[in-house]
Amino acid sequence: QRRVVASLKGFPEEIGRAHLIKSLSSTDVEILVNTLETLGSLQSTEALDKLLVDRLLTHERSEVRRSVVSALSEIAPALKADKQAGITPQLSLRLIQDQDLMVRLRAVEGLGRIPSEDSNFSLAENIRTKNETLAIAIVKAFMAHKNQAGAEGLGSAMDHENPKVRATAYEGVKVFEDAKSKSTLKTLLEKRLTREEEASLK
Repeated sequence: QRRVVASLKGFPEEIGRAHLIKSLSSTDVEILVNTLETLGSLQSTEALDKLLVDRLLTHERSEVRRSVVSALSEIAPALKADKQAGITPQLSLRLIQDQDLMVRLRAVEGLGRIPSEDSNFSLAENIRTKNETLAIAIVKAFMAHKNQAGAEGLGSAMDHENPKVRATAYEGVKVFEDAKSKSTLKTLLEKRLTREEEASLK
């Protein structure tokens, strides 16, 4: 069953997806992981309600939590805005509460694929993390949004204590193309230039 579930990635027909969704009730960790990875790769929006359950999101095994958050992240772009709004709180909770770094990183990736105010807010709330890898992932999520809120989030990353995080934020400016975001970022960069010059003199 484990191999069959994994092999269904190559058969996106509805009948295959129905069997996959049934496999979400399995207690076998490998079957669960394979099922979640396959549903994610197929962007199986019909499985959404079955993924948003505590049994999976708070599973004792980190590989299951990683897989369900990854599946939500992959499915997110295929959802309408109201459905995206429905999964944003769950991704935000995994970012805040999960002890596994990979789960948190995948939650950030998912939030980066949902360019909403709530998603931006959640990312901004966590940009002060001391974990360099996580902070840089959050910066890249702001960049993926390419909107005014994302630009403001990028600005908050410019104040991060870690120079690598700040450098990533500076580099990310170039992906923003709309006039309002560029104006916001220009002002922020001018302020940061003064601060960086002052820091280099200390």
